[in-house]
Amino acid sequence: MGEDIGMAVFPSGPREPLHPPGGGGSIWLSPGRRPGTRAIGVKPAPASGRSVKLMPRQRLGARDLALENQRFTRRVTSRLAAAGVDQFLVIGAGSVTNPGVHLVLQDVEPSARVVYVSDNRMVLALSRSLPHVNRSRSGGGVGYAYADLRESESILAAPQVRTLDLAQPIALFVVAGLHLIPDCEDPFGLVGRLVKALAPGSYLVISHLTLDYPSPAVDAAMRLYERSGIPAQPRSRAEVEQFFDGLHLLDPGVELVSRWHRSPGDGPMSSPEQIACLAGVGRVQ
Repeated sequence: MGEDIGMAVFPSGPREPLHPPGGGGSIWLSPGRRPGTRAIGVKPAPASGRSVKLMPRQRLGARDLALENQRFTRRVTSRLAAAGVDQFLVIGAGSVTNPGVHLVLQDVEPSARVVYVSDNRMVLALSRSLPHVNRSRSGGGVGYAYADLRESESILAAPQVRTLDLAQPIALFVVAGLHLIPDCEDPFGLVGRLVKALAPGSYLVISHLTLDYPSPAVDAAMRLYERSGIPAQPRSRAEVEQFFDGLHLLDPGVELVSRWHRSPGDGPMSSPEQIACLAGVGRVQ
C-alpha cells in the first residue's frame, strides 16, 4: 500500500466540488455551516467567498498529521481484524476519499464489511462509483452512508449502517473529527449514544487534536478553523479519556497517535511538537 494521505485533519464546506486526490498541491478551505472533512492533498477550485490557502510550512504539518492518522488507522485495523472483528463503521469523509480501512482488510480479513459515513454528498457520489462498493455481506464489501456525526440517531438508522449486525462486535472509528465538535454540542453524549448501540466486544477508536504539546501544525490548524468560521476544540489527554468512560481502554491508553503501537514500517517517529494528536482504543464490556 502506498502512503496516500487518507485522514483529514482540516475542514471544508460539505458542498465543495470534489477533485481526485493529487500530488502536493495547495489546500483550499472554505467556510461552511456544517463542516465535513477532506483528504489532505486535494486542490479544488476556490469556492465563492473567502478561502484560506495553506503556506508550504503549514502544508508540511498538515501532511504529517494526516499520515500519522492514517498509519494509526491501519495499525488498529490490522489488530482488530486479527482479534476477530469483521465489521467496521468509519465516520469521517477523509476516510471515504482515501479509505484505508478496507484496503488493510483486503490483506487481513477480506470477508469483513466496512461502512463509511460522511456528510459530504459529493464524496459519497464518487465513492459509490468505485468497484469495491456493496459486495454481498458473505463476501465482504464496502458501503457508504450520508450522515453527520452530530446526529448519532441518523447514523444508526442509515440503511447502509443497518447492513451491519449490531448484535455482533463492531469497530467504530472516529478519527480526526471530534475536535470539530465543541462542548456545547455534547460530543461525549454523541459518542456515548453510538457506543451504547454496540454489542459487547466492540471497539471505539478515536484520534483527536490536543494542545497538550506546543505544536506549529496544530496552531496552523486552529488559525485555519478560525478564519473559516468553524469552531474547533482540541482537548487534553484527560478530556480525550472521557470518551472512553465505561470502556476498557487498551494499552497504552490515550497516547500520541504516532506512538500508539507504532510499527517499524512506519519510519522515524515524529516529535510530539510535530504531531500533537492523541489516540486511543476502548473495548465495550
